[in-house]
Amino acid sequence: MTEVSLKTYGISEDTLLLLETIRTCRSKVALELGIGSGVVTLELSKGSSWVVGCDLDIAALRETQQCCDSKENVELVCCDAASAFRERAFDLIVFNPPYLPGNETSDLATDGGMDGIEVTLKWIQSARQTLRRGGNMIFISSSLANRKELLMKIRNLGIEVIPLNKKKLFFEDLIAYKTIIPSTLSSDRPQTTQES
Repeated sequence: MTEVSLKTYGISEDTLLLLETIRTCRSKVALELGIGSGVVTLELSKGSSWVVGCDLDIAALRETQQCCDSKENVELVCCDAASAFRERAFDLIVFNPPYLPGNETSDLATDGGMDGIEVTLKWIQSARQTLRRGGNMIFISSSLANRKELLMKIRNLGIEVIPLNKKKLFFEDLIAYKTIIPSTLSSDRPQTTQES
């Protein structure tokens, strides 16, 4: 049995691409899944009225709490993907999911499943329920993962995916994608007065 590492994911090229992509984003309520070092949550706090950052790793949450300590519009939650949040809570959701392919999960910060897309798909399925009508998800993917399969599976969920930004490295291409979720999906039904 492989021991699973919960080391905090640091600032890397994929983090920098996500930061560059979201720098001009504005939102009322934003969510970052898998906060890692906290720099993306901190950046979101500059253009959002309220930001929630979540992670399974308590150390990552503590590190982010230190870097966002003076920010009154940041809340941190320990949870898996967007499982702790109600429907249609956010108008922007961003994440840099683990995307390295492999048949073992020894590092939760980098191992994305057999094809490198399983964690990304799980996070999208979890997060789409919490996205407000007209909201967007922005996420990072790598050429090391089975990106063709990823895009096909996302589109099979009824979600449109468009590339926003790209960074070419010597060993991989990183792409920032934006999702567009049609308002006709059943998960985007209007809330009744009792649900609000």
